Amino acid sequence: ETRKRAIELRENLTSVLIRGGSFADIGIEPERANGVPITVLGANDELLAGPAVDASEVGRSTFVDTATQSPRRLHTAAGEGVAVPVLLRSGYIGCLVTFAPTTLDDEAARLLTIGAISISLVAVSERSVAEAELRTRGEFVNALLAPDADEASIRRRARSSGIDIDAVSLVVVLDPGSGDPRGAAQLAARLSGELRGWSADHADHVVVLAPGTSAVEFKERITRLSGGSLPCAVGIATCAGGSREVRLSHEVARQTATVLHALGRRGDCVEASELGVYRSLFSQAGRNEITSFIDLTIGPVLTHDVERQRDLARTLSVYLEQSQHHARTCSILHIHANTLYQRLRRATQLMGPRWKDPEHSLEVQLALRLHGLMQQLATTATRP
Repeated sequence: ETRKRAIELRENLTSVLIRGGSFADIGIEPERANGVPITVLGANDELLAGPAVDASEVGRSTFVDTATQSPRRLHTAAGEGVAVPVLLRSGYIGCLVTFAPTTLDDEAARLLTIGAISISLVAVSERSVAEAELRTRGEFVNALLAPDADEASIRRRARSSGIDIDAVSLVVVLDPGSGDPRGAAQLAARLSGELRGWSADHADHVVVLAPGTSAVEFKERITRLSGGSLPCAVGIATCAGGSREVRLSHEVARQTATVLHALGRRGDCVEASELGVYRSLFSQAGRNEITSFIDLTIGPVLTHDVERQRDLARTLSVYLEQSQHHARTCSILHIHANTLYQRLRRATQLMGPRWKDPEHSLEVQLALRLHGLMQQLATTATRP
């Protein structure tokens, strides 16, 4: 009888796998064989199928450092139970759990193990499909954002990838800067999943194309998913749909994220329109006006740095950011006080004695910041 139940379960599970069954479909078979409800938990104890269980009593913590698919006996407030881990070569990805009014015998545990093996096969299949889709969509997004993209080819690839580029209402750039890119990639994947959009790595950042979503809705969603702590700078640009508009919106979103990094606002999520005066950096006319302001205000300092291979502009920027506090400036720059005094005297020779006055020092500080932003934007614009 025991052998017969195991054979029948394997046959039923094989049939489910051939039909492309889900985790829930797999869970039903050992449930029928054992006559007790089966719960399927994911890698992070999320409920995939079956009745809810207390993840604090069973789940990932039960199988810390486990390397075998051996069942574990459970003694919890919910009663006596058995849990079997679902393992891949990469490690733990979930478990099957069951509770019963009476103690489950070893045969019930073996049947549960058979179900766990089938869950592993489903997970491998789904992961392979997901990885293939990510590669395909990633290649498409990179082709879409290329400056020499062919419109007809892009639309053919969009259809084959299941992407409706005419429905894109937001283009979002998640830029980790010098931080760990994995957090940005994981967040982008979750966002695209919830918004029914698409995401892909592109150059040094991650791009999300979101259909039918407003900027307000997107901000609410990303705040909830990140727990209010973003692992990257996030630039948002609205989009009217279509490949050309997506490329234009991507450039705006990318520049927005770059400006956030330059302003020391890594971890913020904003639209370009929220950048105030810094929005002028995105247009040629605005850049021309800003360049004139920079030249008029700190031009002699920049010329001095280029001709003498110095970094007086950096010294002045730190000095003004520290409210002209000498000791803090020396500490940040790792220089002696006499060196700072020499540099400040040089700045006075180049810009005149009024540069430290409250009104004029604000203009100098703004000019230094705008100069740094323009350099960063120019650098990112040359990246592939």
